Amino acid sequence: MKNYKKIFVDKVWAGHPVRFCAIQSEELYFIGYFNNERKMCVAKYNVQNDVLEKVVLPEKLGWDSHNRISLGIDRGGFLHVSGNMHKNALVYYKSSEPLGIDSFKKISNMIGLDEDSCTYPVFFKDQNGELFFRYRNGKSGNGNTFINRYNCNLETWNRVLNKPLFNGEQKSNAYPTEFILGPDGYFHVAWVWRDTPACETNHTLCYSKTKDYVKWFSADGTALEVPFLASGGDCIDQIPTGGGILNGNIEIGFDEDNKVIVSYHKFDEFGNTQIFNARHDGSTWKIYKTSDWNYHWSFSGGGTIEMDIKVFPVRKVGTQLLQDFKHKKYGEGTWILNNKFLSIIKKLEFPKEISEIKKSRHSNYITNFFND
Repeated sequence: MKNYKKIFVDKVWAGHPVRFCAIQSEELYFIGYFNNERKMCVAKYNVQNDVLEKVVLPEKLGWDSHNRISLGIDRGGFLHVSGNMHKNALVYYKSSEPLGIDSFKKISNMIGLDEDSCTYPVFFKDQNGELFFRYRNGKSGNGNTFINRYNCNLETWNRVLNKPLFNGEQKSNAYPTEFILGPDGYFHVAWVWRDTPACETNHTLCYSKTKDYVKWFSADGTALEVPFLASGGDCIDQIPTGGGILNGNIEIGFDEDNKVIVSYHKFDEFGNTQIFNARHDGSTWKIYKTSDWNYHWSFSGGGTIEMDIKVFPVRKVGTQLLQDFKHKKYGEGTWILNNKFLSIIKKLEFPKEISEIKKSRHSNYITNFFND
């Protein structure tokens, strides 16, 4: 069993949920967060000498749960920070020294185009260690998603594509998952479309995979055209608006044979909200209803909503296929799944003492979710 050490970093803002970020570079850990005065901060912890450093950036969190923070480290060791944005001009800082947090400088733009209304910043890397940046320009129901790549030699950003990856065509926007590296060497992504700021207008679950963020493929390896439009991509499930699917509650996992599984929820034939798992069999997507709950989750509107159900990815643990669940009515635990039908063989409940600890750490048993 691994030994874990608890490190006190800082007092943080807890007035509303907002996503922090932590990344690692060898013995150094970097944490991006908002402190108890709602100021954006970056901390660096050195495991070797047990030294903690902190810096406060000139950004203050508003009353908005969308203003997440993302951190990245390029191949030269320079730190990149973006966050505190919800339909705002790009907020971006870069360190002037490798792995240094006391040398951040604010940079007004990356590319200089489509950076006037930014949300959902994400730094990520490919398998070669190249740094990328993804964000949405526009708003819920009318937005495009772009990907930039950082050139360490020139210290400049450029577009991976000369167009957005997801193009809402001024009538919708895509909500993609993170890019998940699979055992097949591809990065996998799934997404839904939304037509208005109201979350019940989510529809049409789609999928694609890539190795370089330039060429994109369907599950069976067919080349796909980009940008992805509401009618493009590899469609998993043609869920209509009002069909019970929610952005931000879609997960990617893999089965015992390393085949990708996309997990999500929607209404069943009786109007109950169920967890579904979709897997491609080589010719088409097969959709399996895994849960059997007597519960209808009727979410609607924009802004922050309470999460009655949380979706988790399917994962391999030893010889078993597992999937966690979390439900307002049915509690939380782990399912052991049948690999062939993705049905529940057995339900493992969390021990009572663990559930009580989990409840005491959150004001809501199911956490809130910011959805536009």
